[in-house]
Amino acid sequence: MTSERFKAIRLYLGMTQKDFAEFFGLSLAVVGMVETSQRKVSDNTAAKIAMKFEVTDGFIEFTQNQKKLES
Repeated sequence: MTSERFKAIRLYLGMTQKDFAEFFGLSLAVVGMVETSQRKVSDNTAAKIAMKFEVTDGFIEFTQNQKKLES
């Protein structure tokens, strides 16, 4: 999982970094470091997210729109 996808999930869920960290059982520091590309998403972190987050059509559309805005 990329740091961009990690952040997109948080934004899609409408969570602050703190809320996201608590929801997925991560530290706030990890969330911040991943989002700023100072740390890669570990397999353990990716698994925690995969267990609770279901990729939907809405999320795919959200990420596509986000990419358009960044272009």
